Amino acid sequence: MSNKLFLVPMFPSTRESVQNYYDGLPDELVIATKTFEEILFDSDWTTLEVYANRCKREDRKLVLFVNHEIIKWEQYDITMKGGNQTFNLLEILDKLNMLEITLVDAGLYFKPLGTYKTLFKKHVANIWLTTSAETIPPFGVEQWIFHEEHDERCHVLEDLDYITYPCYSFLARTKTHRIILYAEGNRLGWWQTNPYLTFNDCNLHGELSVYDYEAVADTYYEDNPEMHKFLYNFRQRKQGPAPTEHYFENTKHYPFAIGGAGFHPSSRTFQETLISLSMESETMTKNYFITEKTCHPIWNLCPVTVLGQPGINKYLTTIGFDMFPDIIDWNKFDHIEDIEARAFAFTSAVNDLHENFDSILNKLKADKTKYYTRLRNNWKNLWKIKSRMTIELLHDPLELINSNKTEQEEFHNLFSVRSEI
Repeated sequence: MSNKLFLVPMFPSTRESVQNYYDGLPDELVIATKTFEEILFDSDWTTLEVYANRCKREDRKLVLFVNHEIIKWEQYDITMKGGNQTFNLLEILDKLNMLEITLVDAGLYFKPLGTYKTLFKKHVANIWLTTSAETIPPFGVEQWIFHEEHDERCHVLEDLDYITYPCYSFLARTKTHRIILYAEGNRLGWWQTNPYLTFNDCNLHGELSVYDYEAVADTYYEDNPEMHKFLYNFRQRKQGPAPTEHYFENTKHYPFAIGGAGFHPSSRTFQETLISLSMESETMTKNYFITEKTCHPIWNLCPVTVLGQPGINKYLTTIGFDMFPDIIDWNKFDHIEDIEARAFAFTSAVNDLHENFDSILNKLKADKTKYYTRLRNNWKNLWKIKSRMTIELLHDPLELINSNKTEQEEFHNLFSVRSEI
């Protein structure tokens, strides 16, 4: 097959990011007039078939492209006029008799659960990992790790002697797993005593979802009047930003940042808290996906544990990241498929940290050199990914696909530590 592409953008924002990159589209690249999500909204399989047939005639690769989110191949859910609908995209593509589809999205790894005629080449284009590196505070972490390490010293961001609080998590947009953390943290008492646990209204995309907190209240706290009332009063809660949280009002402050990639906690946050609770954006698919929520602590030499998709901590461990199970034991929740059950198990593991905080911290202090090495190895691992995915590459589908720099198998060859996923 030639290097010519027929690109079907997932969203209008995806199409715009590609179009804005080029002064004029090269002959090798054609961008579809209809986005993939518009095709799904209309159940317009005829248009998709037209695109597929054009690719066969013109010897082009059919490319599904989104560089900031993931495509849920086997369970893509979308809200339509008639309610929520779910599509198995691989079954739809099978009907078009396409031999191969090229997928470009922000997921790090995906292997379909079912068996399909249509095969796909998976390319990683996670813009969150790259943009998060651009906002690292100017504390010379790169210089320290690659050139200035000394056994008798530690970096100011990793020094265990500064640690005062067990964890931090700055939440904005309401989602079920985040509401459960907020509710359980308040019920157990550690949310009220930790200024680095906050839930602010930094929501750039409209009103907070009523479903998340009222549904959690009605489902899990109906027999607990105090907590039920607490969640129903979520909008009226008195909750300010943490002492060092980079809080902003979108209509007032400059610069504008989408989704928090351009804003993150200050250095004091990483100095005073032991571990970050990354309450990731995606909780369903196993097209493994992390954002700046997971990257910022790593860039700032801070441990992190993830409540996201089932198996995400295990996956990150297989490609060489240390997810610090000796601080928060992710084996207690990571494997649970149901998101609500996984969220409750997660909060239980976080509560274990609070109850054993002094003991856990003292064990880490007993071998500081080992602890610092673990942090620095995570940083180096993330640097490998960042170095592979430049901003230019992520916006240029021709270079991204034809160079094979981020093809799934090639991407995983970056890591020296591998085990069966």
